[in-house]
Amino acid sequence: MDKSEVKRIIDEHIRFMVWDMQLQKWEIETTLDVLEDGDHAVCVADHSYSRASITIDYTRCKDEADVLSTLRHELSHILHAPFDTYRRSIRHLVQDDGAWEAMEHVYKTAAEQTRTAIENMLRYGYGIMPGKRADYVAPSVNPYAEEPEIPHGGAITP
Repeated sequence: MDKSEVKRIIDEHIRFMVWDMQLQKWEIETTLDVLEDGDHAVCVADHSYSRASITIDYTRCKDEADVLSTLRHELSHILHAPFDTYRRSIRHLVQDDGAWEAMEHVYKTAAEQTRTAIENMLRYGYGIMPGKRADYVAPSVNPYAEEPEIPHGGAITP
């Protein structure tokens, strides 16, 4: 796929995916680039400021489903950001480099398994495929609504 096609897909779907994952408070930047380290994509999230940067290697994207699956996986990293903050804050407490490497391996394995579980929950548990859902009926203020609906009493509910 070429860069402009990958950008079009992301631009068309990201705000809906952000809503589905309840990440609206986050400022999320997406970049398309060629990643030299073999990664399909990378997400760097700063929980303290609710900012995240997602870089997708557009040369590795096969089709629209692949772009959307990659984007959802990277967005799931944002859900995990508080744990990453914790991990970084305790680094100075572990003096032994071998112990830290072992802890990092276990942490990264557990984190990826958690993100996969979140993706599977959305897809198989709730039937939410990656991307904009054509059959969605808006219950409240969200990007699926043509006009925001305010429930009784003026409170906005998720």
